[in-house]
Amino acid sequence: MNRPFIKADHPKALDDFAIFLQECMYAVNYVDAAKVLEYSENLKLLIQKLPFYMQEKWRNVVYETKSRKNIVTFSHLVEFVKKDSKKANDPVYGKDVLNTQVGKNVKRLQDNNMNIDLEDLKRLLLDETFRDEYVTFMNKVIGDGFATEVSIDDLAKKDNDVWFLPHHGVFHPRKKKIRVVFDCAAKFQDASESGYGTVTYLRLENTFDEIHCSFVMGKARVTPLKTITVPRLELTAATVAVRTNKMLLNELEIPIDGLYFGPTPSSENHGTICADDPEVRQATVRTIIKTEIPDNSSLGVEKLIAYFSSWMSLKRSVAWILKIRKELLRRVSNKKQDNKMTLVKESDSKDYTKRISLQDLKDAEHSILVYVQRQEFTDEINTLSGNKTVKATSNIRKLDPVLDGDLLRVGGRLIKSKMPEKCKHPIILPKGHHISELILRQIHMDLQHSGRNHLLAHLRETYWLINAPSAVRKLISKCVVCRRLSAPVGEQKMANLPSDRITPDEPPFSRVGVDYFGPFEVKQRRCRIKRYGAIFTCLSSRAIHLEVAASLDTSSYINVLRRFIARRGQVEKIRSDNGTNFVGAERELKKRIK
Repeated sequence: MNRPFIKADHPKALDDFAIFLQECMYAVNYVDAAKVLEYSENLKLLIQKLPFYMQEKWRNVVYETKSRKNIVTFSHLVEFVKKDSKKANDPVYGKDVLNTQVGKNVKRLQDNNMNIDLEDLKRLLLDETFRDEYVTFMNKVIGDGFATEVSIDDLAKKDNDVWFLPHHGVFHPRKKKIRVVFDCAAKFQDASESGYGTVTYLRLENTFDEIHCSFVMGKARVTPLKTITVPRLELTAATVAVRTNKMLLNELEIPIDGLYFGPTPSSENHGTICADDPEVRQATVRTIIKTEIPDNSSLGVEKLIAYFSSWMSLKRSVAWILKIRKELLRRVSNKKQDNKMTLVKESDSKDYTKRISLQDLKDAEHSILVYVQRQEFTDEINTLSGNKTVKATSNIRKLDPVLDGDLLRVGGRLIKSKMPEKCKHPIILPKGHHISELILRQIHMDLQHSGRNHLLAHLRETYWLINAPSAVRKLISKCVVCRRLSAPVGEQKMANLPSDRITPDEPPFSRVGVDYFGPFEVKQRRCRIKRYGAIFTCLSSRAIHLEVAASLDTSSYINVLRRFIARRGQVEKIRSDNGTNFVGAERELKKRIK
């Protein structure tokens, strides 16, 4: 278990480890004490000695073994290591042979695995189409100036720095197109006259000093139609890199030890930006101002506000914070007093800190609104504090804002009105702020999901939200209860009309529908009897024909039908329900026809 870690480019160490495992296998078969190697914990310790690529292969072996409902044993590990050891120590295609023939006297890039993949080498030797496309692509890369062909003489020189980038080809047989992937890692942002972009790579290092670099994200932009200097584009690329980095830090769930921002190695300016360019200087100042990090207290308050989705819950939380703060300040101020006095006040404060009063909620609401206004209307509050007029560019100038203590309220001409003060001078709320949405949502729920005008009128009794109509429409459109209540009633789609209704060029009453209605009481001599009405309707023209039926029996309906045919002519088809008189008449007529 104390054997050193096997590196990927040491096939001899892997062969020694395979021999060691084979000897242990003999001991497991004949010595009972050696069967502890079958335990999973000991297998994990042995696997940790293998290179990373073999650990990944071993996971696949374990998965396949368990999928066949077999138990992973020490013998599986021995066979696995022996198989990979034979591949790595092959006398023709082994890693030492390939590294000696291809990478002799070649300085390798740091943190990259330069071993040639055996599968790629076999494919180059056996697949002629792949080899021809691969050679054509690499010649084009060299011809475009993206790479330089190194001669054997340059490789033999010891004072020449030659760097190898491992690469492999990906060939799609149907598309007849090859793509070569270069395994290199960096983190750069750069710009040119045609575009600018940024690339982010992640560098991982384990306890065995093995390093792995992987591509995370890349962004590219085309330069605007308006001519812009290259230094300005480089600054734009740096801004995009900072924003991308901020997004990745929020999304990645792993700790990042360090960050590196830099231009591409081929950049002409090597990361320097022309300080004499006034555009660059102005953009740099703007970027620094916009990316200024707020203080920790503001960050804490913003997180507290964003955490809650209910206005009442936020007020209760802030009320408790202010209550505890007040109690701590009271205790600090009473330290100089005698112990008796302190004990009395602390005992009195037990009931005081158990509950929140209405005044505590009002103080919490006041504190939240003051904070929000100072964050959104800083210039207006500073201007009004100096007894000056709000600037014409302010979006609340038309509201004639006044400063009432710490809060910013609407001015206007209703000072002499007998309305309540909060209705005459409502509190100004910013547009699109989370607090504004919480207040709107709370009022909407208190009004039992009423309409837009009712919500707007109730809101302006206390608050004046900028662009309130659009905010109210947005809230109602997202409210699940309102959408369910105002949803249209489902309608049944009508079926296609039957052929009897749309057959053209036929006389009226060729195809009819018949039904009874009634009864009606008719006086006959000194008694009253029941009579029924039979209605015939043409299925094509919707014309109707009425007849009188003496009763609901079959013979009465046959008489009605005879009178109808005598008046309107022969009928091709009659539609009716399954009444006993209709069914009986159909049976009688069929019997007579036969």
